[in-house]
Amino acid sequence: MSVSIQDFGKSTSGQTVKLATLKNDFIEVQLLSYAAIIHRIIVKDRKGNPVDVVLGYDTAADYELNTDSMGAAVGRFANRIAGAQFPLYEEIVHITPNQNGNCLHSGLHGFNHTMFDVALTPGETDSVTMTATSPAGTDGFPGNFDLTIQYSLAKSGLVIRYGATTDAPTVCNMTNHSYFNLNGHASGSALGHRVTVDADFYLEADAASIPTGRKLSVKGTPMDFTEEKTLGLDIGADFTPLTDCCGYDQCYVIRDSGLRHATWAVGPETGIRMEVLTTLPGVHLYTANFLAPVTAGKDGAHYAARDAVCFETEDFPDAPNHPNFPDTTLLPDQPPVATGGFRPVYLGSMQETAEFTPSQGFDDEVPGTVAYALEYDEEMLYLQPVASGYRIMPLRYGRSEVTVVATDEGGLAGRDTFAVMCRDDSREVDLYPNPVRDRLSIRMGRDVEGALRVTLYDAAGRRAFAAEVRIAPTAPAVVDLSSLGGGTYTIELRYEGGSLTRSIVKL
Repeated sequence: MSVSIQDFGKSTSGQTVKLATLKNDFIEVQLLSYAAIIHRIIVKDRKGNPVDVVLGYDTAADYELNTDSMGAAVGRFANRIAGAQFPLYEEIVHITPNQNGNCLHSGLHGFNHTMFDVALTPGETDSVTMTATSPAGTDGFPGNFDLTIQYSLAKSGLVIRYGATTDAPTVCNMTNHSYFNLNGHASGSALGHRVTVDADFYLEADAASIPTGRKLSVKGTPMDFTEEKTLGLDIGADFTPLTDCCGYDQCYVIRDSGLRHATWAVGPETGIRMEVLTTLPGVHLYTANFLAPVTAGKDGAHYAARDAVCFETEDFPDAPNHPNFPDTTLLPDQPPVATGGFRPVYLGSMQETAEFTPSQGFDDEVPGTVAYALEYDEEMLYLQPVASGYRIMPLRYGRSEVTVVATDEGGLAGRDTFAVMCRDDSREVDLYPNPVRDRLSIRMGRDVEGALRVTLYDAAGRRAFAAEVRIAPTAPAVVDLSSLGGGTYTIELRYEGGSLTRSIVKL
């Protein structure tokens, strides 16, 4: 592993631009201090030959002269804000319009036009940290906005961590705008790439690419990448989102939450496979439909429309104008924010264990400055420290909870809680209490979730009770039997994939 920082050249204003290089046995990443640009990503193809898989330019001036945000960090607010305005508490904030009356990528002075400071990340040997400030009032945005971007290598991957603070309420939506061609940056069209997007929905948008607020299903449409397909297969379809944008230029709603896969892509000529993971709710798929540089690309390459594909992980475009979208407000002195990164844990025996990482459940604005504490029932669980975080070890059967408390340097704390269920999977079902007086609880295994049809029959075989309830591995179903007379009953449970019967006694 090696990290180096050296001069790259001068900006058009005469400022020195730095080149930071991160390199290990699998990958080399070159970064510029202008716009925190990813300048090169070099990996090996199926034959072991090095391939640069991101488009770019040879000089800092070329990056400035072109308006495509090639490889740049984009914000304060990436993508579009409708009408160049948004509500913020009791005010309407007016910002700089720069595309059809809307604001694209934060106007004229976003971070994609900013000179960053770059240095080795303190206490680490495999990363660099870039910092920059957007003063209050820049393109109309409120608050002095301090941005930190940490770039580090993890085996064959590049990890990007964003942190931001402000001294007044504002909005925040950061992304990276690299143009990828996994066959090599100068190899021409990227439409032969095989792509998967882990999303069942995309955001409906008008002809100006402004979201309407609706989420539309990809099923049965050219927008569907839930199964791998060639990027160019449906790009020419007579389908309004594609014809409006001359190709793919839409935000997809990524399944689940926390750190998870968003997209996969393969360059067919090189065999290079790329995986994109994110904690953000969306990824913008852009097929470089309007790429038309005014200068030559790296090594004299000629770039044209659709010679690359962008996977811009992001909060939703125009989110400040849509209350139903995830909140993008950034507040001063904000404690670590719970992101819903912890999933419920199900353990099928007393011998089964699970691991979790406390930091994955929070938006850690300044990496490395948050301390984590745990609250849990010590009679139910034992939490053992391990390299990745903690191992959960059950002490009793039943449901319990773990609360993670994240406290920053200023003493502000955020909390997030997740459920832990331990039950004996050798039993098909737990019915309790039995005998039952009023409310009967039903627990089943990790594979039973959703609708549960509950029917009770008396000793003569007559139906005495019927109801449909919801069940989950960590949330038992409950039925109210208070109106039922006393006696012995046969209970039938029907769920997706099966059914079973048991006997219960009603007091």
